[in-house]
Amino acid sequence: IRSARGVRLLDVRPEQGALVMEHCAGGSLRQVIARGPVATEQARGWIRDVALALARVHDTGWVHRDLKPGNILLRADGRAVVSDLGLARRAGERADAVEGTPGFTAPEARAGEAIRPTSDVYSFGAMGLALGLGGHPAVARLLQQCLSPDPAARPADGRALVTALSAIA
Repeated sequence: IRSARGVRLLDVRPEQGALVMEHCAGGSLRQVIARGPVATEQARGWIRDVALALARVHDTGWVHRDLKPGNILLRADGRAVVSDLGLARRAGERADAVEGTPGFTAPEARAGEAIRPTSDVYSFGAMGLALGLGGHPAVARLLQQCLSPDPAARPADGRALVTALSAIA
């Protein structure tokens, strides 16, 4: 599996309330999806990149909370990177139930329950389906598991997603 990172932070300008980040020439996954069907192997590579990024986020005790195609950017080399951590919170905290994006926000997050990585896993499943990966049987099973209404039935976190994707040929 390819290594993955988030968008590179180039500079912090607190006096302007700004972060200077790398330019991702490929746009967002949302833009790619809007143009039409995505090649299965390309989409699988992107979700692997996202799973690796989520593993790093979750390993540090954080939850993204707004994972969606618009927050996944594509570098010029074609790799996907996770961006926009504006809603990120520590696992176990509580947050406003109205935050997040409809269609990509887990049911427990909409209910205002404690924040946990399984909410990002739900969003990952919705994003994989938006990329058209529902037609690949093994990937589709994983995505459906991610979308379980019961957080305990989902893969536990980004690391579990990486493991599950590694097992899919």
